[in-house]
Formats: sequence, structure tokens, C-alpha cells
Amino acid sequence: MTGLPKKIGKYRIQSLLGSGAMGVVYQGFDPDIKRTVAIKVLHSHLMSATQGESIQDRFRREAQAAAKCSHPMIVAVYELGHDTGRDFIVMEYVQGEELKYFLTSGHEFSLLESLHIIAMVLEGLEAAHKRNIIHRDIKPANIILLDTGEIKIADFGVAKIDTSDLTVAGNMIGTPGYMSPEGLCGKEVDNRADLYSTGMVLFEMLTGEKPTPEERFNQPISSFADKVFNRGRGSELSPSIKDILLRALADKKDDRYQDATDFLIAVQHEESDISAAKPAVDTLAETVVSQRPLIKPKEQSKLDEDFLKELEKGLTSYIGPMAKLLLKRSATTEQTPQSLIEDLARHIDSTTEREEFLILARRCIKEDTNHDNKKSTAQSSTDTPSIAETISVEKLTNISLILAYYVGPMAPRIVNQEALRSYDLAELHHALAEKIPGSEEKEEFLKKISG
Repeated sequence: MTGLPKKIGKYRIQSLLGSGAMGVVYQGFDPDIKRTVAIKVLHSHLMSATQGESIQDRFRREAQAAAKCSHPMIVAVYELGHDTGRDFIVMEYVQGEELKYFLTSGHEFSLLESLHIIAMVLEGLEAAHKRNIIHRDIKPANIILLDTGEIKIADFGVAKIDTSDLTVAGNMIGTPGYMSPEGLCGKEVDNRADLYSTGMVLFEMLTGEKPTPEERFNQPISSFADKVFNRGRGSELSPSIKDILLRALADKKDDRYQDATDFLIAVQHEESDISAAKPAVDTLAETVVSQRPLIKPKEQSKLDEDFLKELEKGLTSYIGPMAKLLLKRSATTEQTPQSLIEDLARHIDSTTEREEFLILARRCIKEDTNHDNKKSTAQSSTDTPSIAETISVEKLTNISLILAYYVGPMAPRIVNQEALRSYDLAELHHALAEKIPGSEEKEEFLKKISG
């Protein structure tokens, strides 16, 4: 509990639940109505950063969007506040695990369980869409399986509310592996983008596979689906289930389900045709409780404790609570910081996110390592560090969003690769400009990135 604030606003802080690039989440207690809550606090340094205003807008948008969507399948927001120079959101405290934890740990849900999870997601989205709110980042990490067997949709931080112009041509908002084709191209999205993402989650649950960003960009999703339907778990799916998946994942949004209700009806029809000894909600509850990651006390690694804490914070922002368990397991077997971070990076599905994590983790090594006897584990063997070791994640993200307008969804990966090779910002900008075809577009990019 060392280092925890005693109070935030009126709320008493009980423990740290997690941390990420934007802030930390605490378990708190409301003394007025005697209930446990979760409190997300924005990092203070982000409030004064170059993009501080936009970051605060995103933070407030999460509160506003979730607060407008009062529904059993959506994490409730109780309050948006400000205390000691930092914004915070008070949310419903939920007991459960991210769907991503189960998928990355190899758990296979039954057809009935998968359909039931997706049906609950669609119920939540149905409520959000009726209030003109598009989530824009539906993925396993934002679907929480509760101890009761039900689900909660979390993180409306990139939601589009009403007729706001938060989507700008060339800006990718969401997670590439689950984004709709129009979202990948930085085009305007509507409710059907959420339905596409939901279809991709169902596809992954039923087949154990999902396309890489490269596959998404280079071929229609139907081509990838056809290959998967002819192998492994995909070959066991019925024609009607395949039809549901292909419709939800249609490249053209006019060919998809047009609203969450239509998608939900199709899923519930399939559910009704399956007979089972126990209802899906009961078997899901048993799975969540029995497979919750348990951390047994182990001998502490020889690695520096502060380094491990920073590593856990960084990894948590990509894979959620599972980071703590993975770090405990890996730190007791891996002997060097470099081998440890490479082992941990394997658990991040997205290529872009994996490379971003490696940049951040290597920066931790750089800060933690004694240059006299551990220099070989640093990012660079020269005295001059690459800009990847000094530039902020926020800055890299902004650069990626601008570049995406010219080169598409591969922008984050290109930025991360060039950041490792560049030693100052000007060098990075010109290296990225070389990736853009056309001299006029290159000049336009350089003006935008320098402005």
C-alpha cells in the first residue's frame, strides 16, 4: 500500500488495481453510500503535456459516454471529478477478468458460451447506439467477464458521441486487429463499425484465430475467413454460424448487419438451437472463478524491483491484469532484462503494440542498467541514444496518426521502426517522409508534423 494516496475527493483509497499510459485505477470506497468503487485517475504530467487538452477531452468523453449509457452490460460511471490538479472518474467496481485473458491463455469457449457472450455485448451496444454513441474500440480487452457469468463493456475513451467531429480523415481510432475496414482507412465510422469489431471477437472465440494487421490490409477478410473455415476449429462451424460471421465482417458496411438488434436476433436464434446441461451463464461463471489467475509466492527474481514495477505498469496497459501473473512467472525463469521483455512481448497480439512495448521496456532497461557492466542490454551500443528511448508515447502516437493519412494502418509500425533508427526528431520526420509516395504529399506531411 506504500505510495497510495489516502483519499481522492471524498473517496478512501484501498488498493491499486492497475496502471497504464493515461493513468492509474484504484479501488476506493464511497463513505456516503458505503460502496466499493473503481477510480481512474489521469496522470498529472499528461495534464500539462503538449496534447494535454485533447487527452483531457478523451478522458472526459469516456465519462460522458458511459454515463449516458446506463445499462447492465456497460460499466457504470458515477462521477467525473477533479482533485489536487488531476481529473478522475469514479466507476462501478466489477469483479471479473478481461475476455482477452482467457483467449491468450488458450481457453476455448463452447459455441453456446461464445454466442452468449456476444449476445450480451450486442445488448450493451444496442443501448449505446440508441443514444448515438459508438464505442469504436470493441475488443477482448474491453469485454470483462464477471464472476456471475455476465459481461461488462469497458473503456469508452475513444467513443464518438452524438454528432461530434472527433473522427478526422486520416486518423485511426481503435485497435487495428478488430477495426472495421473503414476505420483502418481513417474514414468516418458509424454503429456498423462496432458490429464489425464484435464479429471479429466472435470469430476469434470460435476459431482461435484472427488476422494480423498486415493480412487485414492486404486481403479481404472473406479470403482470410475462407482459409480458417477449412482448418482446425473453423472447419467444425456450421454453415449458419459461418454466414453470421461473414455478414458481420463484410468489407462494405452496407452488407453487414445494419444495427445491433439484427445481429442480436441472429445470434439468439443460434443460441436457441443448442441444448446444454447447464445455461451458458452458469458455465461462464464457473470458468471465470476457477481460472482466475492465482499468484503463488515465489522467490523474487534477482532483477531490480523498481525495473519490474515499471515493466508491469507498461505491460498492464497492453494486456490488462494478466500482466502481473505473466511477470511473476517470467521473472523467476528469465536471467536478463532483455530476455525477460522479449518473453513478455510474446503475449501482446498486435504487432504494433508489441513493438511499442519493446521500445518502452528497453527504455526501462536503459534507465535501470549500469552502463559499465550491462551496456550490452541497452537499446543501442553507442553513446547516443535513439529517439525511441527519449520520445514520449504520446508524441509517437500523434506522429502515427498523421502518417496514417498517407500510408494507412501500417503507420504505427513504421514510426516505431524508424524511431529506433533515428537520433533526433528532424531525422525521424524525414525518414518517415521517405515512406510517402509523391513529393507533394511528402512536403504536406512535413508541414503537418512540424506544425
